[in-house]
Amino acid sequence: MTNECLLIRRQIGHLSLEISHYYMSSSFRTLIYTVLLSVVLGAASGILGTAWTSSYLSDYAFQLSELTAPLRVDQEKPRNVPSSYNEAVAGLIESSLPSVVEIYRTMAGPLGYSSDDISDRGVILTTDGWVAIVSIDPSRVSSFKTARVLANGEMYSVSESVYDSITQTLFLKLDAHNLPVASFGNGRETRLGEQVFVVESSRAFLPATISEHVWPQAESGSSDKPQRRLLLDKEISEGFLVFNLSGDVIGFGQDRIVLPFESILPAFRSLLETKKISRASLGVNYVDLSHQVDISFKLSRGLKNGALVYGNSKNKWFQVGDIILTINVESLNSTKGLDEILEEYKVGDKISITFDRAGEVKTVEVILK
Repeated sequence: MTNECLLIRRQIGHLSLEISHYYMSSSFRTLIYTVLLSVVLGAASGILGTAWTSSYLSDYAFQLSELTAPLRVDQEKPRNVPSSYNEAVAGLIESSLPSVVEIYRTMAGPLGYSSDDISDRGVILTTDGWVAIVSIDPSRVSSFKTARVLANGEMYSVSESVYDSITQTLFLKLDAHNLPVASFGNGRETRLGEQVFVVESSRAFLPATISEHVWPQAESGSSDKPQRRLLLDKEISEGFLVFNLSGDVIGFGQDRIVLPFESILPAFRSLLETKKISRASLGVNYVDLSHQVDISFKLSRGLKNGALVYGNSKNKWFQVGDIILTINVESLNSTKGLDEILEEYKVGDKISITFDRAGEVKTVEVILK
């Protein structure tokens, strides 16, 4: 009986040993697989990490180069939305007023210039010295060639001047670098009753309110000129700038009337790209049905939106009484009129125009001149 027990123990021992060998070999294989898998995944993650890091650094380098290059008018700066009026004032003083310039067109006296010597005000559009001044009569343009411009506490001379007769805007190029640039806002998107800042110089401003958006009434306007104006609740001196509470420049004004900032952008963009000012022209006079009051049914044919061709037209495709409905499928409405849609196009662009002629809808393709 004892020998049988010993034999059974030996058999159990051999069996346990074989089982332990089996599990040891299985665990060892698992361990090997785990290690190899870790190595592969580690290498892969390293490669991906390197790729992601390289991509990130590449993007960062590109953005850095963009920041160190002259900031152009088509670049939007981050918008700061103030939480209170006091914060808006502080932001205007710190970030916006440094972009405002004063122009002196007379010789300085023995003690320099005084505030009475300021002839005009403008705003810096690019870090390399382009400045815009609005409400300039053509007869005054030549006097700016020898003007002195105070920008960010320094006096600069004018190296170049270009005049846009459509908006009466004078663009001056200063011999300057790294100037503070204004943030650009949308004057046409302002709301009635919205509070704004009227800036008379880099050191003086006062609050005002947008009281109305106005269009020509009972008369036709040109498709090639901006029609909309903003109206303030108070009269201000000539040539002032208007900023919203976020510190973005949204317009240029005279008395109570403000030209939205977007109106000068087509001219300035073409100046930067082609060294001259050019605008896409359709060449028609029209009445904006969206904002005309009590126009006759005979002319409007019951349409509430569209551009009624009325008056002299330089475009052979349209007749007096036609109502332009869409430009490249974009409808003319109370939010965006004919002139504002055309601002999005350049000279030579081909556009598709849908219009109503005596109740019949037609479509024609036109090349903008």
